[in-house]
Amino acid sequence: MFVEKWKKKRFFISGFRGGGSGMVWEMTEAEEIWRPVVMNLTREEDRNKFLSIRSSKKVWYTHDQIHALLRDLIKARASGRVVDEDEMQQEIGRVLDGLDPSEYGRWIYYPWSGRLVHMLPEREFQELRLDRNRHKLTHREQAKCAALTIGIVGLSVGNAVALTLAMEGMFGHLKLADFDTLDLSNMNRIRAGIHEIGLAKTVLAARQIYELNPYAQITLFHEGITEQNADHFLTSEPRVNVLIDECDSIELKYLLRERARALGIPVIMETSDRGMLDIERFDLEPNRPLFHGLGRADASSVGRTEAVLNITGIDTISTRAAVSMLEIGQTIANWPQLASDVMLGGAAVTAAVRCLALGQPLSSGRRYVDLQDILDGEPEGKKDMPPTPPHDSRSVEVLSAVSEAAAALSAPASGERDRLSTDADASGEGDAAVPELIRFVVEHAILAPSMGNRQPWRFSYSDGLLWVVLVPERADSLLDPSRRASCLALGAAIENIAIAAAYRNHAVLVKPFPLPGNPLAAAALRLLPADPSSLAEQAALFDLLRLRSTNRSSAERRPLTTDQRQQFLRVPLSEHVSLRMVTEDEDIGKAAEIVAAGTRLALLNPLLHQEIITMLRWSPKQADQTRDGIDTRTLQLRGAEKAVLQLLARPDVAAELRELGLGQAIVASVKNQVASTAAIGLVTVENNSLETWLETGRCFQRIWLAAVKMGISVQPIASWIYLFGRLDHHIESIFTSQESTLIGELHSRLKALYQLGSASEPAVLFRLFYGNAPTVKSQRLSIDQVFCSGFPPDGGEER
Repeated sequence: MFVEKWKKKRFFISGFRGGGSGMVWEMTEAEEIWRPVVMNLTREEDRNKFLSIRSSKKVWYTHDQIHALLRDLIKARASGRVVDEDEMQQEIGRVLDGLDPSEYGRWIYYPWSGRLVHMLPEREFQELRLDRNRHKLTHREQAKCAALTIGIVGLSVGNAVALTLAMEGMFGHLKLADFDTLDLSNMNRIRAGIHEIGLAKTVLAARQIYELNPYAQITLFHEGITEQNADHFLTSEPRVNVLIDECDSIELKYLLRERARALGIPVIMETSDRGMLDIERFDLEPNRPLFHGLGRADASSVGRTEAVLNITGIDTISTRAAVSMLEIGQTIANWPQLASDVMLGGAAVTAAVRCLALGQPLSSGRRYVDLQDILDGEPEGKKDMPPTPPHDSRSVEVLSAVSEAAAALSAPASGERDRLSTDADASGEGDAAVPELIRFVVEHAILAPSMGNRQPWRFSYSDGLLWVVLVPERADSLLDPSRRASCLALGAAIENIAIAAAYRNHAVLVKPFPLPGNPLAAAALRLLPADPSSLAEQAALFDLLRLRSTNRSSAERRPLTTDQRQQFLRVPLSEHVSLRMVTEDEDIGKAAEIVAAGTRLALLNPLLHQEIITMLRWSPKQADQTRDGIDTRTLQLRGAEKAVLQLLARPDVAAELRELGLGQAIVASVKNQVASTAAIGLVTVENNSLETWLETGRCFQRIWLAAVKMGISVQPIASWIYLFGRLDHHIESIFTSQESTLIGELHSRLKALYQLGSASEPAVLFRLFYGNAPTVKSQRLSIDQVFCSGFPPDGGEER
């Protein structure tokens, strides 16, 4: 290593390959060198230049990977197809087209690092370098991005932006402006080496980009942006298409926006505090107020701190940033920034530029990509995972109950138990591992329906038993205080398990509520190998499990055929469960009136309103995040209908409708939808035990799958009917006495319509109709969120 002091009192360190002698040479104004030398050896002038550089002893390292690059290019063009060696050599020959490999492509010399690199020609270079962008970006989209001219002012956050844009191929020409040089204190957020301290930030960024892409087109404004050169920066050829503001000066921020607005250039700014991304579409809104009207028209009339707060917002700036702002000039010298925030800003700005380039929706305004807020929140799915208490924490009574449940489900005979135990030991499928079959059936269990898509289940596996567990926080509901609807959902999940097991040639033995004093353990299941012929009818339903979905659309009234009604009546039901239908227009109209009146009553009640609206997921993003509830897209609402629902979602609107005795629009909408059906079915129970409701859920799932098989759509309606169970249990704590009376009347009218005896109670009311399959389905919690190995929870205070 040798050190030489430059004319401008900068130090230049040169290194040499191997252990031989070193050589130092003059490099005038070395800190200003930022363009590589690109040479095409098929041209005499470039060949002479190449030989001169090689003989100058200014080449420290030579990098020639052209053969590997050619092979990679051929592999990329094969798009995953295996290319044998003969074909590889043929394709390389076509690319070389008679040239010697040493003359093919370009030789790139980087004066600041002394590196000489053999590289593919520009077109092939871009093809291979950006190959992994496919198909997140198509070739046509990539070309649109490569046509942009982007101007970046300020190269701290701007450095991360420029590098990310370069890596993603987001520009054809880049204009960089900054008057500052690199300090050591900048290196907490700017990627640079300590040997680059004192280098102009423009030069630093240009060098970094050229080392990524030697064919890049870059223009530098070393003096930064001033009132005198702002227009030249924006309008000199090639004209800037997108302006990225990352400068510190408040006055300059206003100047840039005034010029950009006059020229119709969109402006993007990222503050690195709370990931705030600010978009101003002056290309679409030529009269848009600067900073969305949040700032002051004359920035010089206020102090810097006030000006910054006017722009960022006093209420939206982060706590740490606010504290830091107050400490500037006291305990810190300037505005703090973290590398993680800066790198995030580079990604956010690049994504916004990509939207602009591709003509994707990107409106003016500000967004927040607040990582700290995300990290401070509850991890997705954490609340849904069951605790797995150690075995020694369980009481002797619970362990005894588990043993009894296992014994009850282990028929036929102990010999079969021994064989199954031996099989499990041989396959390593004890408590230490969950059999693949168990995960398979649980994956299909979670496809079952549940009220409001609350998914009140959890599954665990231990000692050969699959436990179906009720989750209180997903089961408890003012609509369903007795958890009947939750038991229906668990029963449907059990039926799915039985069908999935039959598909895999296993029968399922079910023991409902096997643990005395623990109402959370809804069922224990044991899967046993069985004769496929005995399971054929059940296994034939397997393909229908994923086809089943709730259809909430309206439809033209068309009656069921006689054969279809008979098929529904042949669905196997339990002793205490029955299916009734109304199919005549008059009866359907009566049912629609009952459903509409009850829906209005429930929706306008303050407590129930909150619970019902909480089930809705208003955006795809929200639906993706929670993976439960009802995605409003599944409601298949037209524009005006969605607007009405959004108004009804407001508690103040619902309360006023209730107070004034209004809400007939709700009644009319529900009546129209319910009346446009082929039939309205009612599943009833004659025993109110939770075991019976669990079995009822299995029966209803069979009915639903029968409808799927016939191409008939199903929508459960009137979840409020579970309020009937509250008629004798302080219902007036939720409703007024007049409303309580109305609920009792609706109960009587429904029983009369379906001719129910005194012992029969409504369990599920549902529409049957002919409709197109929904394009969007409500999501489900993942299996890893609802399934684990180990004993079920002991019920805690539930016991």
